[in-house]
Amino acid sequence: MRASGGILSGLLLLLTACTGSHPPFRVMTSQYKVHYGDTLESIAWRYGLNYQEVAAWNRLKPPYHLVPGQRIALNPPVGYKPPRAPAVRRANKRTSRRPQPVVIRSPVKKIPVAPPKTVVAPPVPPASPETWLWPIKGKVVRHFSPGDRGIDILGQFGGPVVAVAQGKVVYSGDALKGYGQLIIIKHSDALLSAYAHNRLRLVTQGMLVNRGQKIAEIGRAQNGQPLLHFEIREGGMPVNPLNFLPH
Repeated sequence: MRASGGILSGLLLLLTACTGSHPPFRVMTSQYKVHYGDTLESIAWRYGLNYQEVAAWNRLKPPYHLVPGQRIALNPPVGYKPPRAPAVRRANKRTSRRPQPVVIRSPVKKIPVAPPKTVVAPPVPPASPETWLWPIKGKVVRHFSPGDRGIDILGQFGGPVVAVAQGKVVYSGDALKGYGQLIIIKHSDALLSAYAHNRLRLVTQGMLVNRGQKIAEIGRAQNGQPLLHFEIREGGMPVNPLNFLPH
């Protein structure tokens, strides 16, 4: 997917609208110049990258503070190697050669004890997908596919848009072409959700939101339909939102 540094340095990413509600990924440039309102997560989202990898390439540490005019590398530097997971230290099987003192204990009279009662552990609740909410009430009119990185849900203009799960707002703005008024929420180090084509954004960058909290109002897509374009990224890659939303 990536070309050499010499070729990439002369290329620009073309984010142009398509017939769907979001633009396709295109060839990327080697660097991005930070503008006011940009966040590391929104830059990674724009280029289809994992924000943690971008942070590592640029030696950025949380909370990833960026300043306008800063240059962000969008490719790993020459010779870059992903950090390895810390090795597990094995216990030393060798015993000490120093003799241990001998302790003489008096015999203890055994007292019969009733056998312990068997305790049945309660069932473990299902994993996170069942705990997520639909961002709006409506019909899915466009499904996830190789050419569509999310789903379109038809709704009522001005209706509520809610957070599908608790998390932190890492972007709230309109700088990403093809998304309109956009909100991105980070739910974990790997999972992010995005809510596009809002009429009104009710949260700002850095805010913590609860599951089911109203974060925006439904707006209109480029075709004039009142709908929400909804995406989920896992490790920087688009995944089918219907695998996370309750059925």
